[in-house]
Amino acid sequence: DMSPLIQTELLGEGEFEDRLRRYVELRLSVYRQLAPLTRLAVRRAADQPLVRAEMAKVRNFQQAQFERQFALELVDIDDRDVVVPAINALFLFEPLEYLAEGVGLDDSAMIEVLTRHITAHLAAAHHTI
Repeated sequence: DMSPLIQTELLGEGEFEDRLRRYVELRLSVYRQLAPLTRLAVRRAADQPLVRAEMAKVRNFQQAQFERQFALELVDIDDRDVVVPAINALFLFEPLEYLAEGVGLDDSAMIEVLTRHITAHLAAAHHTI
C-alpha cells in the first residue's frame, strides 16, 4: 500500500505558495522514491491488465489530490476539465523521468519547472497573464 507515501498533510490548507511548495515537493519525493518500481511497472503494464489498472488508480488518486490541494484556485475555472489534466500530465512518471534522467535536472531545477507549470496553467485559466 503506497497511500502513506502519497498522502499530504494539511491538504488544501494554507496560502497558495505553501500549498504549491508542499504539493510539488511531495510529487518529486514520491517520484524519487518509487522510480525504480515504477519503471518496472511501466514495462509490465503493456501486458498485465492488473498493473495497468493499479497505475490508473494512482493517477486518479493524484488528480483528486491535486484538485483538493488547489480547490480555491480551481473553483472559478470554466475549463477545469482541460486545466486539471494539463497540469497533472507533467506529474506523471514519464514526464518526471524525462526531466530527471533525460534532461538531467536536479531537484531544485525540477521544483522550479513543476512550480512554474502549475502557476502558469492556473494563471492562464484565470486570464491573469
